[in-house]
Amino acid sequence: ERVLTVSEDNRGHLARIHRVDPARVRVVRIGVPDPGPVSPAGLRKQTGIGSSAFVLIAVGALEERKGHRHAIDALGLLPGDVHLFVAGSGEAREKLSARAAAAGVAGRVHFLGQRTDVSSLLADADCLVLSSELEATPYVIVEAMAAGLPVVASGIFGIPELVEEGVTGLLVPPGDPAAIARAIAALAADPAIRRRMGAAARRRYEERFTLERFVAETVAVYRELLDATKGGDA
Repeated sequence: ERVLTVSEDNRGHLARIHRVDPARVRVVRIGVPDPGPVSPAGLRKQTGIGSSAFVLIAVGALEERKGHRHAIDALGLLPGDVHLFVAGSGEAREKLSARAAAAGVAGRVHFLGQRTDVSSLLADADCLVLSSELEATPYVIVEAMAAGLPVVASGIFGIPELVEEGVTGLLVPPGDPAAIARAIAALAADPAIRRRMGAAARRRYEERFTLERFVAETVAVYRELLDATKGGDA
């Protein structure tokens, strides 16, 4: 009777591909708990890269659709003090390691494996990078917003509904390492922009992506359906 989805983009997908009646679709954007004050994971100290290094964090399954290879290729176009930490596990791990070696950045790509302390990882980073080729609305972008972290992400599917271009982060074409590198370089070169984007991201989280808002909007859909059922409309 009702179909919940996480983005306007996916609303269209449901109608076009799955023939769902748009009148029955309700968009409820994802929400995440407020992480509050979080202690950094200590990635710089653990890897000995120094406090001046620019730290990128990528979080997601090591699968082709996540496009981690594009972030690795972008790293090869960036200065040696830029490091990429990758949290996640999956079948593409060996291919990604080989790609980092081929790009000459094996010492700057740090595979962290499966992690449950994403908030602490985000607290350690200067920027989240998400170079996916296929997504709906990535949970980790909302987590980064809650952490006050700017984002460089592929401008595909529901991602532009999360990241406000030039305000909370930078959107790039999918599969374009050069564009990813340019966006990262722009943020690395200007701490003031990073701080401004991070603060804007946090405000956007508080306004649109809290867990409380998500729960309230989900409950509202159930109430709508119950009311319609009582009235004989559903």
